[in-house]
Amino acid sequence: MNKKKIILIADGLLFITLIFGFSTLYSQKIANDYNTEITLLANDIVSFNSEVNLIGVQNTNDLKTALSNYQSLKEKNDFAKRLNDINYKLKYAKVVKKSVEMLGIDTTTANIENILKDSDKLLMHIQKSDSIDSEILIMQGSVNTIGQIETKMKEFIERNDKIKNDILAISVDKRLQEPLNYYVKALIFRGKYLEEIRQANISEYNYKIAVEQFGYYVNLVKMYNAIGYSDMFLEALDKANYYKEECKKYKDLWEIHEVEAYKAFTNYIIMMKIEIPKAEKSEKEEV
Repeated sequence: MNKKKIILIADGLLFITLIFGFSTLYSQKIANDYNTEITLLANDIVSFNSEVNLIGVQNTNDLKTALSNYQSLKEKNDFAKRLNDINYKLKYAKVVKKSVEMLGIDTTTANIENILKDSDKLLMHIQKSDSIDSEILIMQGSVNTIGQIETKMKEFIERNDKIKNDILAISVDKRLQEPLNYYVKALIFRGKYLEEIRQANISEYNYKIAVEQFGYYVNLVKMYNAIGYSDMFLEALDKANYYKEECKKYKDLWEIHEVEAYKAFTNYIIMMKIEIPKAEKSEKEEV
């Protein structure tokens, strides 16, 4: 082999080496570019999962807001699409691809779906509960008979208890458990308020009956005393004294129940952050 031929072979080998080296460097750059994009995506997934875990902690006293925030996060979960967009870029045709399983995207999606699996049911019950609040507000500002209040309070109590029990029957993700417990506690306060208003209303009714009977027997006492019917006088006097005590008993109960109703209602509106007037005894007509 002559010297010229050796030089040509050497040049050829050098050229091949350079071409191979360039190809290797280019392939490495493409792989690095792919890994960079995947790393950014993976970091976003980690941040997303952290936010998922924080929502329940940050909204322990607001079930509606917690559900709303989880729904917003669900709508932001575009990780599978972003991965597909990266994987189908022409420049990455020969790169070994990452899958949704490898990045935990499937777990992330299943996680948020599990949290929101019964969100429609919860929101439906919350909407029904909000309706009761609106009706209470309307009733507080209106004139109602004692009979109307009794009927409406019994209805509110039944509806409040049903909402509470229906919510408790829903098995929620652990991250929603605390805000759900808080919401149920608020419903218990509202139930207490409604029952105390009902009992105050009953006590008021009994007080008015006792006042009427007391007045009736006082008049009898005066009449029997005037005409000298001693036996009937004493009987009427006993009845008058009895209804006098009844008046005091029911007046005291009326006031006690109204105070307890105010306390329960105040706790409820504070817990639920409701901007409505303080509980007041609504003006009533006679039955």
